[in-house]
Amino acid sequence: MERQSGTTTNQMKSAAQNALYVWCNQYLNYPKALARHLRREDLQIVPPCHLDIPDAIRGLRRDVVIDHAAALTHRQMDVYGEYLRYRETLT
Repeated sequence: MERQSGTTTNQMKSAAQNALYVWCNQYLNYPKALARHLRREDLQIVPPCHLDIPDAIRGLRRDVVIDHAAALTHRQMDVYGEYLRYRETLT
């Protein structure tokens, strides 16, 4: 399979200031280096297991970006969905 080109870069570039960026696995060296290269050190890059703990993003007022290659578990998707429903109440 050929590696996609630019999707993660575009996601990082377009992410809101200080967004929480959920990477596709627990190995964070590459996305952190990419964020530095893009001058997006403001992004907080975390592994998908960050979403295993509902309190980790419950009530979070900043944007959460899920990397396009992340394959979230059902529980992680539920936690993310709860976050999105909360964010809708703020608008």
